[in-house]
Amino acid sequence: MTTKRNILVFMGTRPEAVKLAPVVAALRASRDFHCTVVATGQHKEMFRQVADTFGFAVDADLDVMRPNQTLAGLTARLIAGIDEWLETAKPDMALVQGDTTTVLTASLACFYRRIPIGHVLSCTRGRTPEQRAYITFSHRPESGLDEQALREAIAAGLDRNLALIEGPRDLLFSGGVDSALLALRAVHTGFANRAWFYSVSRGDPERAIAQQAASTIGLDLKVVHDETTPEDIADRIGAYALPTLDFSILPTYALGSAVVESRGRTTFIDGTGGDAWFGFGSLAHASRWLPLHRFRMLSPAARRLYLQILRWEHLRPLRLVKGLARTPNLPSAALGHLCANPVYSSLLDLTQEEWREIECDLLDLMRSLTGGEVGSAKSEVIVSDATLIAVAQFAAKTSQWDLAGEAGTFYPFLMPNLVALGQKMPPELLLRGGTAKPLLKDLVAQSALGHSFAYRRKSGFQPPLQRLLQDESAREILFSSPSVGVDDSAWTKTARELPERLLSDRNTLRIGGLYPIWAAIAIKLWLKSLRQLGA
Repeated sequence: MTTKRNILVFMGTRPEAVKLAPVVAALRASRDFHCTVVATGQHKEMFRQVADTFGFAVDADLDVMRPNQTLAGLTARLIAGIDEWLETAKPDMALVQGDTTTVLTASLACFYRRIPIGHVLSCTRGRTPEQRAYITFSHRPESGLDEQALREAIAAGLDRNLALIEGPRDLLFSGGVDSALLALRAVHTGFANRAWFYSVSRGDPERAIAQQAASTIGLDLKVVHDETTPEDIADRIGAYALPTLDFSILPTYALGSAVVESRGRTTFIDGTGGDAWFGFGSLAHASRWLPLHRFRMLSPAARRLYLQILRWEHLRPLRLVKGLARTPNLPSAALGHLCANPVYSSLLDLTQEEWREIECDLLDLMRSLTGGEVGSAKSEVIVSDATLIAVAQFAAKTSQWDLAGEAGTFYPFLMPNLVALGQKMPPELLLRGGTAKPLLKDLVAQSALGHSFAYRRKSGFQPPLQRLLQDESAREILFSSPSVGVDDSAWTKTARELPERLLSDRNTLRIGGLYPIWAAIAIKLWLKSLRQLGA
């Protein structure tokens, strides 16, 4: 017998009640859920009228409104009342709708208790859901900014954000400039002195560098050794609610699991997002996408050629072929950046019109996050990268993985104060002489870690996947015929043949080849896990 999932629905105003009424009705009609409705009392009579009209019972009324009240007093009473219900009901999930004080306080209370919260969109049949951003992601560069003042503001902003975390907390230390800067600030302020490092093997060259850096700044570094197997890949992909094309989930999940097992409930402090607003290498190519779009008729031929020369894609003379191969249908620098690998469009059997619809959806999403502002080609690429990181990374490491009940993830670089700083930085402060994140690297270089650490090139998480894919037994498991019950009709011939062809000569795989192979593996195993859950 399946245990019903306990859903707590908070609503306070008449519009919330109108829009959540069908959700409540659907939940209460289902045998899979137990739905409790808690009214906060922001609207009294109008709320009751809606409840009577739609015929749903209210289980509790917090009755928070007071004569001559202040907003601060209302907020305090709401958080206390909602938190009491969360402690009593112990819901699997909470639901809210809109942008009212009830939504704000319920979201905070759920965050503090590590309870997933869902935000219901207002939808009308046949119409596209309206999306509004709480943080505007538009890029509004200012000229004449003082670099030293910006560096000081970044450091102060990180200090403020780190101070917001209460309870157990654990730094995730990758040895990169973002996590190193967080570690430096955490040690400097006394906020934290323990961190965790993921080692891809006992001979991982990054481990010694990370340990030396930790020793230099007085950081207690715990090392997690991981020997990934093909079975691990399947388990880790299945641990996420949605598929991700970022193979860093392999080390991320291994590290997260080890920390939770050792420490119990905690908050991970993650450096993701430093490159979102403070510079990334692809910005150097921003001005190329719009001119290349004029030659988009050559894109199908360039894509076919690129598939044949993928093993040499790192060579400079072939960059033009790669650029033409990934040219989108619509004239957009953001789309040129987001179509990060030309192979993706060769993996799935979609028509040109279907790809065009996907591009339109991406642009609509980006405009909704920027209030309609797009800006220059460079601004467009900056915003697209920021939204990609914020949406994909944030979702993957919080509510969408099965560690969500045991650990939260906090992103100091994606907090509003740091985003506001990044939004006004001109491109020349994001990429200097081909070097990304110059201001962050300068901050690390000014510390005891020094210039050589701040400006070094990391090996990243690619080596373990490269080694794993070249192992015969792993290839047999991961590239065998489609699993029983998995419909592979959407895959193209390229998707079925490319992984084996890339690996057949045992070349050391580079990033261009790793991504399409990982995409095929991730989607295939994710579809398999979905069908197993459905069964």
